[in-house]
Amino acid sequence: MNRWKSSAAVLMFLGMLSNSASALPPLIIAANTKITRASVVKAGVYSVADGGAGVVQISGSNFTVDFTKARLVGPGTSMGTGIHITDAHNVTVRNADVSGYLWGIVIERSSGVKLVGCVTSRNADLPPGTVIDESGKEPEDTHGGGILLRDSRDCRVERCLSQYQWDGIDVVRSEGNVIADGDFSYNGNWGLHLWSSSRNIFRRNRAVWCTTGEGTLFQALTGWQTYDSQAVGIDHNSNENTIEANDLRFGGDAIFIRANEGPITPGTVVPPLNGSHRNILRGNDCSFSPNNAIEVDLVDDTVIENNNCSNSNYGMWLGYSRRCIVRGNTCVNDSSHAVEIENGQDDLFENNVFGFDVPRPSGQLVYLRQNGRDKTRSGGYTFKGNVFYGAGTGLELKGTSAALKGNTQVPIATNAEKLVHGDTASSFDEKETLLGGSAHSPLPAEGSALAGLKRIVPGSFVKLAIPGLRPNSAPPVVEIEGIPVWITSLEKDSATFWMPTDFWDRPAKDQASTRVLRS
Repeated sequence: MNRWKSSAAVLMFLGMLSNSASALPPLIIAANTKITRASVVKAGVYSVADGGAGVVQISGSNFTVDFTKARLVGPGTSMGTGIHITDAHNVTVRNADVSGYLWGIVIERSSGVKLVGCVTSRNADLPPGTVIDESGKEPEDTHGGGILLRDSRDCRVERCLSQYQWDGIDVVRSEGNVIADGDFSYNGNWGLHLWSSSRNIFRRNRAVWCTTGEGTLFQALTGWQTYDSQAVGIDHNSNENTIEANDLRFGGDAIFIRANEGPITPGTVVPPLNGSHRNILRGNDCSFSPNNAIEVDLVDDTVIENNNCSNSNYGMWLGYSRRCIVRGNTCVNDSSHAVEIENGQDDLFENNVFGFDVPRPSGQLVYLRQNGRDKTRSGGYTFKGNVFYGAGTGLELKGTSAALKGNTQVPIATNAEKLVHGDTASSFDEKETLLGGSAHSPLPAEGSALAGLKRIVPGSFVKLAIPGLRPNSAPPVVEIEGIPVWITSLEKDSATFWMPTDFWDRPAKDQASTRVLRS
């Protein structure tokens, strides 16, 4: 064997050995602990204040740091960072538990970093009702919370818990990151906030009760003031993100995409400055917001698909939205309207369900209007294959144009209701309107539909047989105790829904009434 090759192999082996966590004693955390290689932190509770650069400072490439059974606890004064990861590449941090700092974990100027099974709860918070700058001009990453991902790309946050603080996770000037299978609930401001961050994925997470007071104050307040808190907030040039298959109930809003910084051209409204466009909102439970299940303002080409937007004030508020695709959503029992839009343009509504279980003979489900404050056009809407029930008017138009084809209206008691009504400044083309049976004697989940469904376990997925369910049509409405539940998937003749553990406004029962409305 060539002596040089043999020596190189030995040196490579020794290098690998020196970078192996198993070759090192467990690491004991102290102030300004620097980690640049694979390490295992010794189990225990470390009560350490941050001297300025993070208690634990991680940088380097291609190694794992394991914090199993180690807790890092700050002084609880909303100062400092527990774990600060900078200029790192392909570094994995496992099972860290960090509380009592301004930020639990901060990742900066890094790529390919993974946080797996970390807990970053009970870090910095602001008093309930605090109002911050809502212009969107700044990232608002100075108030603290669980995880801050800044100026980084292609990172993953998997199975992490981040609760009871100001923000669950902030993503700032970062792209290509995946946040999955975590819990970002009970935060006082945002569960997830994206600012100048594009092509990120937020999937299969839970972010419930992200509202002022972290879900603990609503019963004590007269009304529910949410101070612009949201389960998911998307701001300032954050484009092409995917928000998918998340439980976002009870938020101030469930999802809010906004462009608050003013227009590009003075004296106009649209296009906006630093709008967040082409985002995908798919398959989320956005119900039980006192404001809007989904609000999308002044942005273009948003896909809003297969979401539960029920039991909110507005199911969707899409002011000045343009070219949105709104498909397969359920907007039932929303206090004001299932959908309201001022000065929107060219949005498509297809195969959605809009309904009131308690009939409103003088009510409207969808309201599209020119607001009269500016000259922005309102119109060019298309409605195809939607189901409307429980209202005297399905679609109300004011200074707006719309084309309708193949929609179904379920009358309240007579056939006197109108699917669409417009003022003299409106125009609409209505074709092939179908009449359904009474929504207030809805199609029961008879025989085969409930066959074998003797026990529904809260916190589980339940598959329900629904004969006659048609593909490429409006989804069925499945109600448990009068609450439309989250349909997570549809197949031929069956639907799968999530049975929640918390209906919050009613006591637990041994038995629950179930009904199904199919299109």
